[in-house]
Amino acid sequence: MQTSFPASEENFPIVLQKMIDYVQPYMSAIGLVKPGDDRKPPGDHCGTGSFITFNNQRYILTCDHVATRKKLGTLGFTQFDAEEGLSIANSFDCMPYPVDAAASPLSENSWHLISHRAKCIDRKMLSQSHRPVEGEYLFIYGFAAIDTKTAFGEHIIPGTGAFVHEVPYDPALDSENPKVIDGFHICMAFNPMNADQLEGRPAPLPLAEGMSGSLVWNTRYQELTMQEKHWSAEDSRITAILWASSTKTCSLAATPIEHLEPLFKKLERVC
Repeated sequence: MQTSFPASEENFPIVLQKMIDYVQPYMSAIGLVKPGDDRKPPGDHCGTGSFITFNNQRYILTCDHVATRKKLGTLGFTQFDAEEGLSIANSFDCMPYPVDAAASPLSENSWHLISHRAKCIDRKMLSQSHRPVEGEYLFIYGFAAIDTKTAFGEHIIPGTGAFVHEVPYDPALDSENPKVIDGFHICMAFNPMNADQLEGRPAPLPLAEGMSGSLVWNTRYQELTMQEKHWSAEDSRITAILWASSTKTCSLAATPIEHLEPLFKKLERVC
């Protein structure tokens, strides 16, 4: 696992590294196994998910464009510190582009079937809306496809964490498809070749392919320290969901949390 912060950042607050240990248990790699795939192990990495609970019902949350790959075969998920993955048995409730979010319920049996240390996000960890203070440190954690390896008959998918800053919409994104909508989505700087390593191998960050579905966390570090308050990782709040990246503009695109609220309210009613 490797973490980074923008290369232009000086005097990075090392205390923020606590975000890594805090976020990891909530996250999941998502893979797709197509019919007839007889490789050992079968399947390919296709996205990132997170575990969230509403009224004691657990869900796996990811992007709609990741969830819709279920029609191509079997989607599977991983739990923190588990030795094997499990299939996503149930259908997804989806919000297509431009929101691009989806959630599938997980049964009690699937959650407890194997030993793990995964955790579920709850309501109080969600921001009401995306409103970080200017210059705030945002944190993303996901599973990049390029880092996926196989060894001893199993997939090895290390996670990647990065501290990023929000940036203005770049008109060069106008030609991207699907289109990043200025004023609806948010953009964050992400240049793998120009990031400073905090830990892990001395190599560039991976390209963000496979990180769709990663959550964007508002660390609230700047917000609280400017008020001379103590900061802890538990003060951070989820502020968006990552759905796209652009190598042209060296940026990531995410949907602010308030646009997912209809999905969350639906899941609460189902429970």
